Amino acid sequence: MSENNNTNPILVILSVLLPIVGYVLFFTKKDNDTDAAKTYLWSAVAGSIIGIMLFSL
Repeated sequence: MSENNNTNPILVILSVLLPIVGYVLFFTKKDNDTDAAKTYLWSAVAGSIIGIMLFSL
């Protein structure tokens, strides 16, 4: 991550637990803060994959 990454760690954790939050944050921040938007997107993708794996058991 770069030095100017303005991600909130609480929102990153929330994006993993509730991926829809990460997707919404990505679309709201993609024009202004691309590094933070990418972090929220990857957190949401990770949360989605974890959710799919847990619920497919």
